[in-house]
Amino acid sequence: MVRNELLSLVKFDAEQLRNAIEKCDREAHELSRRRDEVMALASLYRELLRTHGFENITITPSPATMRVEAKAPSVVVHRRFRDMKLADAIVTCLSDHGGKLHASKIVEILTAGGLRVGRKYPMSTLTTAMRRDDRIEKDPTVRNTWRLKS
Repeated sequence: MVRNELLSLVKFDAEQLRNAIEKCDREAHELSRRRDEVMALASLYRELLRTHGFENITITPSPATMRVEAKAPSVVVHRRFRDMKLADAIVTCLSDHGGKLHASKIVEILTAGGLRVGRKYPMSTLTTAMRRDDRIEKDPTVRNTWRLKS
C-alpha cells in the first residue's frame, strides 16, 4: 500500500530507469578498463626510460593526472611472472616485497607481471592457491594479509 502511494507521488518509467542504470554501469566499466590500460602504458614508458639510463629525468604531470597517479598502482608492467605457476609467483612476489603483503596487492603485482590470476574471481583463486601452498601462511594480525613461513 505504501509502495502504491509512493508511486502515485513520483511518476517515472521503471524500465527506462533500469536501462539508464545499466548504461551507466557499462560506461563506468569501460572507463575503468581504459584507465587501467593508460596507466599500464605509462608504467611501460617509465620502465623504458629507466632501461635506457634516464632515471634522473623528472616528469611533471598535469593536475588531472596527479589525481589519477595517486590512486594508481606503484608497480611496473612487465612479463616477469608470465610463465610461472601461481604458487611460485606468489612466493617470488612475497620474497621481493619483504615477505608480507595484502592479497589485493599480490593480485596487483602478479597481474602487472603478466600473470592472469583467475578470470572472474581473482581473489578467490589467489586465496585458494595460498592456502594450498606450504610455503605461505596467513598473517593472523592483519586481515587478508599473507606472509612467507619462517
